[in-house]
This record gives sequence, C-alpha cells and structure tokens, in this order.
Amino acid sequence: MSGTEELGRLLRLSRDWLAARGVDNAAREADELVARALGCRRLDLYLQHERRLEGRELEELRGLLRRRASGEPLQYILGSQPFRRAELLVDSRVLIPRPETEELVDLVLEREGDSTGLRVLDVGTGSGCLAISLALELPDCRVLAVDKSDAALDLARENAARNGVAGRIEFRRLNVLTAWPEEPSELLVANPPYVALRERPALARELGHEPAEALFGGDDGLLFYRRFAGGLAHLLAPGGRFYFEIGAEQGEELLALFGGRCRELELRLDLAGRPRFLCGREPS
Repeated sequence: MSGTEELGRLLRLSRDWLAARGVDNAAREADELVARALGCRRLDLYLQHERRLEGRELEELRGLLRRRASGEPLQYILGSQPFRRAELLVDSRVLIPRPETEELVDLVLEREGDSTGLRVLDVGTGSGCLAISLALELPDCRVLAVDKSDAALDLARENAARNGVAGRIEFRRLNVLTAWPEEPSELLVANPPYVALRERPALARELGHEPAEALFGGDDGLLFYRRFAGGLAHLLAPGGRFYFEIGAEQGEELLALFGGRCRELELRLDLAGRPRFLCGREPS
C-alpha cells in the first residue's frame, strides 16, 4: 500500500494479502477489517470504491491486517460477535462463541421452550452467550451463570447489561471442579472445555489466542464431564435435565460415562451430522 489508495484497489490488495498468509474466508475478513478501519459498515464499502484513503486510515488498516495475519481471531479484532438475538463483546478473556453453541440453545428450547420459571444453571459461562440467550428466549427463567474466571465474569456481566437481561442473571465465581453450587437447578447447560491436551500442539495457531482454560479439558478432554457425571445430584433438582455440548469424537465415551447415572440419556447431532450434544435427566 502506498501513501494514498483508492478503496476498490485497497480491498483487492487486502484480500490477496490475507489469502497469501493462509487466512480462511480472506475476502470477507479483509472487507470487515477495511470497514473497521474506515468506521463504516461492510455493505457501505461497495458504494464508495473510488474513495481515496490516506494517512491515519491506512495506518489503522495495516495494523488490523497484521493482527489477523498473525492468527488473532477476527472476532477479537472487531471486538464483538453476534449470537442468536444477542450481540456479544468478545476478547481474549473468553472463548469465541461458535455456531454449534447456538444449536445447543435450539435443542434446549425444543425441549424446554414451553416451561416457565425454570431455575437454570450455566456452568463455565465465558462470554455469557448461553445464559443471555436463555434469558432472552426462555420465558421467566432465572439463570445462575458461573465461571472460575473473574475476568470472564466481568465481560459476561457487561454483555448481559448490553442485551437487557442483567436483572435475570446472577453471575457468580465458582470452579465446579472443586465446589458445587449452593442449591441444585432444574436445568443445567454447559459448553465446558473439551479439547484434549494432547491435541494442543496441532491447534497452536488456530486456537492460540483463546484462553486455554476455556478450551482444554484434561488429557482426554473429558475432565468436566466426569465431574458432572459424578455430581448430578448436586447440580440438578430431582428430575432436572442437562444439556451439554461435546466434542464430535466423544459421544460413545460419554454415553458409557453417563449410562446408569441418569434417565433419558440421548446423543444429538449438529447440523453437520456430527454427534455434538448430550442430554439427559437426573435419575431420582
């Protein structure tokens, strides 16, 4: 890029530059970064191809492109991520919400959408995506969202306030690996860390900017599920239901782990046809 650039050419150069550095969806992401540098919407770019950029705008864009090429996720650079009806702030304090986690909300609403006044527990709330979505979409539920990270809880509280549900959610610091909530809930949802530590070297570039404590669930990825399986009576009121997101290769192991410990145990597929969700009911 020279000292002054026409927007149309700048878009082409940015797309090519990111693509050459192995960025997936380079065209879309380059457009998002150019729009951020210019302080406009992505759609607005196509109406002003002849606009000329210089000085501060070019320097801002160079910095954004370098960050993305280094592997920093686009969502962290932009500072936000849409999730169902919510717009969430995201940064390196929390895991970036994935589309599969939106599908977890779909599953909960499919089964529980007619219920009212449920006591909901969201374990490992992170950005607050599950807690906030359920507060927005499940009538009259009361949500307790827990996380062991104070930094994540600070961001989740901000997200709840931005989306108008701060009064419906209690955020509390709690590490469920060492302590249980004070009282059980009627509905438990969780997208716990489930990546195996042995996979960490292969994922260093892809996931290296996200918090490790939100990704890795012990040597085999099942650390949190073992804790859940042994503590359903602490987590769920009699007859309460749980809904977990799981790794696509963990289904059979988790069916064996939870088998005999709960009722109505079921493995559900995501939209890509992979076993992605485990649900069941507390046995007593």
